[in-house]
Amino acid sequence: MRVFFGVIGALVGVGLGVWVLGEMVGAWIVSQQSLQSPDDAASADALGYLVTVFLSLVAGWFIGWWFGGLFAKAEQ
Repeated sequence: MRVFFGVIGALVGVGLGVWVLGEMVGAWIVSQQSLQSPDDAASADALGYLVTVFLSLVAGWFIGWWFGGLFAKAEQ
């Protein structure tokens, strides 16, 4: 049961990261730095986007794993 909720949590985390958080973090990183070229800006935006999506996947997995543990049977 824990794995099921872990996978569901990871999917929710990735969805949240892709459609909401990644865009916000990527734009924030670019706006906080003075970059030399458009390629630097694109690279910084992509790196912020990808790291945010990965971290939201990991956070979603652990939250789902924890939530699934609430419904797990006690092991003997």
